[in-house]
Amino acid sequence: MEFANVASNISGFSKEETEDMVIKTLYGTSKLLFEENMDFKQLISLVATKDGITEAGIKVLQTELPELFNKLFSTTIEKHEIIKGELKENY
Repeated sequence: MEFANVASNISGFSKEETEDMVIKTLYGTSKLLFEENMDFKQLISLVATKDGITEAGIKVLQTELPELFNKLFSTTIEKHEIIKGELKENY
């Protein structure tokens, strides 16, 4: 949802258009990974042109997302441990 919101703000496409594009992109990506039994590197090499738009975007993701994912998983695992402890105490 946030991805679509930012894309809409920057691109000039409507929120509905960007949501539709995100859904279709995620669907197509998942379909290739699952049905064609591709790994991430194969998929990237299939869709990314050297020095192209997709490659530029992937470089940003590779630089910025590890820190975000680290925070996401640390936060959710910490919350899981808290809830697990509360359940053990109460049941």
